[in-house]
Amino acid sequence: MTQRGEDNPAGPVGPVRRTDVLPEQTQTRQRNQSNPVDRVSESSTSENAEREPILSRRTQQPSNESSSAQDTELKYGAEAVINLFIPVTACMIFVIASVQCLSSYSGQQKQTVSFIYTPFHPADDDSAGTIIWQTVANSLIMISVIAVMTFVLVLLYKYECNMLLGGWLIFSTMTLIFMFGYFYLQQILKVNNAALDWVTLGIVMWNFGIVGIICIHWKGPLFLQQCYLIISAALMALIFIKMLPNWTTWLILAFLSIWDLIAVLCPYGPLNMLLQLANDREDELFPALIYSSGAGIAVPTVMVTTSAGTFLAPLLGMAETSDPSPQEEVQVRQPRSQRSSERTRTDERREGVKLGLGDFIFYSVLVGKASQLHDWNITLACILSILVGLSTTLIILAFFKKPLPALPISLTLGLIFYFTTTYVIAPFMDLCIMKQVFL
Repeated sequence: MTQRGEDNPAGPVGPVRRTDVLPEQTQTRQRNQSNPVDRVSESSTSENAEREPILSRRTQQPSNESSSAQDTELKYGAEAVINLFIPVTACMIFVIASVQCLSSYSGQQKQTVSFIYTPFHPADDDSAGTIIWQTVANSLIMISVIAVMTFVLVLLYKYECNMLLGGWLIFSTMTLIFMFGYFYLQQILKVNNAALDWVTLGIVMWNFGIVGIICIHWKGPLFLQQCYLIISAALMALIFIKMLPNWTTWLILAFLSIWDLIAVLCPYGPLNMLLQLANDREDELFPALIYSSGAGIAVPTVMVTTSAGTFLAPLLGMAETSDPSPQEEVQVRQPRSQRSSERTRTDERREGVKLGLGDFIFYSVLVGKASQLHDWNITLACILSILVGLSTTLIILAFFKKPLPALPISLTLGLIFYFTTTYVIAPFMDLCIMKQVFL
């Protein structure tokens, strides 16, 4: 609390006028000399006043511990896990439904187009050696491209090439929403044998794309932004399913598990460096690449110190009065993070566990590739293995409380369950059905 006789330039009702007041000890001495009978009551009052700060500090410690426990529960509790499971499951269901309903993604048609990053296309009648070296070559080329693009992203962010970085991300979002969205809508119209004129198609795609770009890169409801991120991840996963060769897809998923460990956990990994730079600058990571499981409205806050203690209070507009009569002097101190407001977003803050959009993509690639076999046992086994791996990662995250890769455990379990179910459990169950053996 500010001492009397000084100006408080940050008070809630303006500067406090200087008032020459004698110290409290001088006042007490004068009162005791004038009235000796009240000395005992004055001394007891001063002792109670000395005990009050001690009691207030003791009562503040449990509240701080409870608030930290509440923050941990909010960030790593069951509600945060459920809020992350729902979008991951929705993205995988979207991909599975597209693979089952649209023939272009079902794998039944012959592959005519592919990525330039996968120049080799092994056929089924090739020898085992040819399939192996071409699959390994495609996977290494693809992982190398991903690594180079990640390092370029980190360098652009490190040297604050904000215009180039923002243009690159906006162009990628436009490509996903406009081009891949148009291709997906074309497949839906083709399967249902429906006609749509070009004017209506242009209006629909324009509104769908512009709203998505505004919500992702600027302002918009968080729920709408989350929906657009899920749709973008699902469309990208469908493109991977359609254009990547069969065995190349599985090997890329295995290599991605290793690459994710290196990129996040190594000291000079690109994603680790990116997170450290973002923490040092107190910046929010790119909303086009990060999915947040929660949200809150952030209002500017100030640190207020009164006789009751020190606490955070919202900095809201105060009505001006003609006769200001402050009841209590307070000391207002602005937090350091609030002083650097040019680097922080004060309109909306993303809380909770954050998951990279690439995790959504490759979870859906694994499940969508498994659903091409049209065996629900394999598909459900892959879905459950991914969710179990994600929950295990979140449990480890709650213990260590540091950024962790989300792909290794989930993809490893998914690959194990896929090949085990495909080549062991499914043939065993078919044999039991043929022999009419009931287990």
